[in-house]
Amino acid sequence: MPLEATIIILDNSLYSRNGDILPNRWDSQCDAMSMIATGKLNENLESNVGLMLMGGRNPEILVTPVADLSKINAQVNKIQIKGEANFSKSIDIACLALKHRTNKNSRQRIVTMVASPLNEAESDLKTLGKKLRRNNVAIDVINLGEYGNKEKLQAFIECADQEESCTF
Repeated sequence: MPLEATIIILDNSLYSRNGDILPNRWDSQCDAMSMIATGKLNENLESNVGLMLMGGRNPEILVTPVADLSKINAQVNKIQIKGEANFSKSIDIACLALKHRTNKNSRQRIVTMVASPLNEAESDLKTLGKKLRRNNVAIDVINLGEYGNKEKLQAFIECADQEESCTF
């Protein structure tokens, strides 16, 4: 399996409290994050996974990419649900964190979960997608219950996709 440095971005905005996905959007994100992180670390022992939040005043990196799942799980219980999501800003910050990864031979990947409506225009998301493609950063987007985001996120993924490395 490929060697990857992955940052998982959780949407801890107020929309993540919605109960349209059982038990709610936040708990679903935490479960998915745990499964993804475990899978990434089990695929290749040298892979690293980091954790980031996009809600609140500014996006925040909780754990830089590490190979220890317990450091990630320890931070999840401390997370507060607050504010609005900053999708573009969180992607930019995640790219910077991946640029400074310890193993430069590892592929870069962002896995982001979106549980709130996107405030960005589709053209801004396309520009961001092109930036990801230029920097060889693969991205996976998980949209949780916000059907209005579908067209914007599909356009974003189409611009970011390189050799079918990105998914929505």
